[in-house]
Amino acid sequence: MPSSPEAYTYDDDGNLTSDGRCIYTYDGENRLMTVELKSSLAGLSPIAFEGKWYYEYDYLGRRIRKYRKSGIIEEMMMSNMGEGGETNSGGGEEGGEILDETKFMYDGWLLTLELTGNSVQRSYVWGLDLSGSMQGAGGIGGLLFQQNSGGTPTTSNMKWFSQDPQGNVTNLRNLNDDDRWAAIEYGPFGERLTGAGNLDQFKMRYSGKYFDEETGFSYFGYRYYNSSTGRWTNRDPAEDGLNHYAAVLNSPTSFVDSLGLWVRKSKWSSENAYVVAECGDTWDSLSNLLLGTSLPTELQQQFNQKPSAGVQYDAKTIIETFESRLREQVVRRTRSFRPAHISAAQASSPPGIATWMINQIDSFFIPGSTSQTDCTWSTKVILAKAVDDMLKPAEFDQMFSDSQNGSAIGLFKYLEVRTVPFAQALPGDIMRYDNDGGVAHADPGSLWRAENVIKTQSAPARYFAPGVGSGLTEAEIRSALIRNAPASIQSPQPQGWAEEGFKFFNVPKLSSRIFDFRRNGK
Repeated sequence: MPSSPEAYTYDDDGNLTSDGRCIYTYDGENRLMTVELKSSLAGLSPIAFEGKWYYEYDYLGRRIRKYRKSGIIEEMMMSNMGEGGETNSGGGEEGGEILDETKFMYDGWLLTLELTGNSVQRSYVWGLDLSGSMQGAGGIGGLLFQQNSGGTPTTSNMKWFSQDPQGNVTNLRNLNDDDRWAAIEYGPFGERLTGAGNLDQFKMRYSGKYFDEETGFSYFGYRYYNSSTGRWTNRDPAEDGLNHYAAVLNSPTSFVDSLGLWVRKSKWSSENAYVVAECGDTWDSLSNLLLGTSLPTELQQQFNQKPSAGVQYDAKTIIETFESRLREQVVRRTRSFRPAHISAAQASSPPGIATWMINQIDSFFIPGSTSQTDCTWSTKVILAKAVDDMLKPAEFDQMFSDSQNGSAIGLFKYLEVRTVPFAQALPGDIMRYDNDGGVAHADPGSLWRAENVIKTQSAPARYFAPGVGSGLTEAEIRSALIRNAPASIQSPQPQGWAEEGFKFFNVPKLSSRIFDFRRNGK
């Protein structure tokens, strides 16, 4: 029970240091480190929540451990606060028995395990979240199952989550009989209205985030959210605007905020790519999420007004700039592509590409390369390296390499067939030039049954053909196919461009993947 009236104090960095219930301390990165119940509330709070709670974090800022030690804080401890409300921690950790310890393990920012010691207490299974991807919305709306012990899943220890349209978990249900095992109803800002069932085992609640009973806060990753006030415990890291503490523009029924920073309102397409500005957001910070750089000079006139918090903007032109730069990189990488050998025999598993880590892809672009491939994989290697050129160090491997699926790199799911006429193909597009059907039938292993090419120039049209060279006209590609066809085939006649059209990345979808990764950490 908080004091009445409640007095809120903050330190110079804008961190909540005291309210009606607790005193809070932070480290130099403004991460909540300790929570201690005020002595005036001793006996009024469940004993499990009394004492001092400690939080620990990893290098990404994810909370990996929490525990408490017995004892109640004295009000006189407030005298240990600095003039601006900053906490003088005194360094080191008080002695005493560690109680109620919980350790956390993650996949990106998604909580997967809760442990006590080395024993699993709860594990979580996730699916697609509100963004339609695994972590594009920080997992909000993506919870599937909870297992209440380690070991083999059974119908008795597995529960499934039901969630409302905003991704708030409303029920945990039994897997075997579908009965409600635990249930919560929320107010508009996530405050609990009613609750029933096994609430002590019901940790993932508002926005699918972990709920701390000791504080009443939801842990969003970068910040903690207090649903009783509808505010964050820290101000927005951008440190600008009228209200640094407001959550999702004070409209939680309309928006979601996965980690307490930017808000992305919708899926992106060729028609629009909507984002909503929060306090302190700038065009440079948006450009950095998409391009990895400050806003380009050519776009500064268009984006010459400071974005206003709560206003929706279209990032389409920034994404178009991303596409233009990516196409330039594709063309550039066709010139530096240096495989040791190109052969149709390498089509299924090109040597040097075991898991599609970027250092293996790099091996195709160095003099004296020993890496081999075929024409299909050649174009994929070039595209992959061009995307890597657009990213920061280590981002490619973290975003796209699928270590569980061999060479099935996650990047290529963003390729799509373009249905406009071939005359409208753009530099960077992948195209296939077919040879006579008889060649493919008589010698299916022949590299020359078709040639995958990349367009490198529009006017006049020029192409890169992995088995022949770069800067080629269509006539030169046709001539090479005839010249190199198997001797057993008489007078092959290339059919021309394949009917399926040509391919390039769905750039809005790829851009949203990069945006989400840079914003959410995965």
